[in-house]
Amino acid sequence: MFILINSSNLTTFDIAVIGVVIFFLSLGAPNQPGSTLIGMLVVISYMQAPDAISIAIFSEALFGGLLSMTNAAGDIVTVAIDQKRAEKHAEKKKESPQM
Repeated sequence: MFILINSSNLTTFDIAVIGVVIFFLSLGAPNQPGSTLIGMLVVISYMQAPDAISIAIFSEALFGGLLSMTNAAGDIVTVAIDQKRAEKHAEKKKESPQM
């Protein structure tokens, strides 16, 4: 999308570098509020396309809430799984004979 809007001539190397940058940015703080905006601003800076900043802002507004909901749902599932494991562990402890 950036390449089409910016209409710049990016080489295959540039596209590979952008892919690597996006990969490493995703390791840092995935699904955090503002992560879309920060990642897109880094890519825009690399592409030297300041006219595409509005796309980054609109993307954060559109997808930021979705990312926050995904993060919250993931936290809820993690807590539920930990609770089930703790219940199973407590159940096994009750069933096993004490020495």
